[in-house]
Amino acid sequence: MATFAQTVCVLVILAFAAGTSEAAMVQARDDKAAVNEKILLRDLSERARSWMEVRREKLWISCKPCDGKGTVVVPGPPGGFHKQQSKARETCKACSGEGRRFIEAEHRKAYFEFHTPEWQTSEGAFEAWQRSFRALRRQDSERVAPSSLLRRKVTLVDHSHGLTVIAEGKRGKEVEFEYRWVLRKQDGKTKWFLWKPSDGNWPDEQGQRDASESETESDAADEPDESDNAADSSTAREAILELEEEPRTALLAAAAAVEASWRVTAVGRVGRQLVVTLVLGDETLDPSDAKRLQRDSIAYVRALFGPEPTEPFEWDSIRLDFSGLWMDEYGNEELLPRWSVSIGTLEYRKVRWENERLDLAARWKHFTQRDREHADWTLIGDS
Repeated sequence: MATFAQTVCVLVILAFAAGTSEAAMVQARDDKAAVNEKILLRDLSERARSWMEVRREKLWISCKPCDGKGTVVVPGPPGGFHKQQSKARETCKACSGEGRRFIEAEHRKAYFEFHTPEWQTSEGAFEAWQRSFRALRRQDSERVAPSSLLRRKVTLVDHSHGLTVIAEGKRGKEVEFEYRWVLRKQDGKTKWFLWKPSDGNWPDEQGQRDASESETESDAADEPDESDNAADSSTAREAILELEEEPRTALLAAAAAVEASWRVTAVGRVGRQLVVTLVLGDETLDPSDAKRLQRDSIAYVRALFGPEPTEPFEWDSIRLDFSGLWMDEYGNEELLPRWSVSIGTLEYRKVRWENERLDLAARWKHFTQRDREHADWTLIGDS
């Protein structure tokens, strides 16, 4: 018969063994989770690399039919003493004389198939992609297919959501963008796909979204009239709200790629209107040159709205504030809007901007321009 001491000893040994076993199970579970995270991180990194490769190397390429020259040799009429056939050159139809062209299959892969299966099968998604591809022009190349793409950061938010930070743009002038990814199954395989708001709430964002919606509702009555015909307030400054980091960075990068005399210095919002502040980049230029202002307005609106103005940021309209130097009665000088140019989303979508037969006047008639005034401030010359 076991003594009391022996019984206690056995219980201690059993307890130790049980604790050791439980600790081992916890450790094994933690090790497995760590391995799973490494696999998810590796897969996300590889998926992002594949997406970058399509955009950088396969989407915007030299045109093969014309060997990148923009023209092709075609037989001309017979000529010369020996009746040899002469040769002539004509604009390459494959690239419209550009020498480079967007590849439809690769654009579809990058901007349609890399999104979630649920979004791909949603109503209107494919048609939206088709419109965005048909609207592409050479000036869109650095936005759609940047010449430089550098992967800066890859992180997991949880086991089904991840983030990548990619620096993209012209070499030496890259801008960092954050992209969100989500795990989904497609054809029996689990893959990372680019996330869209329609794919569900991002982790820990529901509370922020509710707060934002509540703020929007409560501020609606206090915000200025956004319509194109709204009168200027000459007694109070308009409250232009800051944008969140991601849309602000993306919009400034899109604006930086535009070749224009006026340059963008800030972007903000008044309700659902995007407000863009511009200053003249060269002091020797005449700021009152109407055609220059019109050309720059069209270029910036096309860059900021993009082929599909509701993607990735939704605005009811865009307003461009062209600034000049003003002075008050006390001698204070400040850059304030001199002209405002605006266009609504619906109006923008009606115009076939890619139609080269639309001249400057035909395009400009869809915009609204108004002079700005500021009480107790005087415009200084043509600054």
